[in-house]
Amino acid sequence: MSNLRLSQQEAAQELLNRRKARRSFADFCGYVAMEEPPAKHHMLICDAVDQIVDGDLRRVMIMMPPGSAKSTYGSVLAPAYILGRLGQKGVITASYGDTLATRFGRKTRNLIKSPEYRALFPNTDLAADSQAKGEWETTQGGFYFATGIGEVS
Repeated sequence: MSNLRLSQQEAAQELLNRRKARRSFADFCGYVAMEEPPAKHHMLICDAVDQIVDGDLRRVMIMMPPGSAKSTYGSVLAPAYILGRLGQKGVITASYGDTLATRFGRKTRNLIKSPEYRALFPNTDLAADSQAKGEWETTQGGFYFATGIGEVS
């Protein structure tokens, strides 16, 4: 535990930031990845993820140019947020190959173990007996499964 002391105003702001981050994917992204807050084009992804969590959208395809962070938002941050919000649901991610898919799984798993994530979703934890990079479960009954559809040669 840190010896950092917050003023009443700073503590209130932190609680407000956490409340927002639990209810909005864009705010979640800004909270857990403060060094890279969502840009305007990321807000399209954030809006779609919020609609999925709210049950208003069942599927989404993200088509943006290389380097636009679609994988970061769609394959790393979104699964962590969905598992925090909808603890008993599962997330399946697919990529062109197993190596990339398991890399996303590792990043998502490590995010869930981070102090920032734990501050937002303290009840979402990894099951002790299921923590592989590409396939793991949460203590709430949710799961994450990453798969590749074939290696590109």
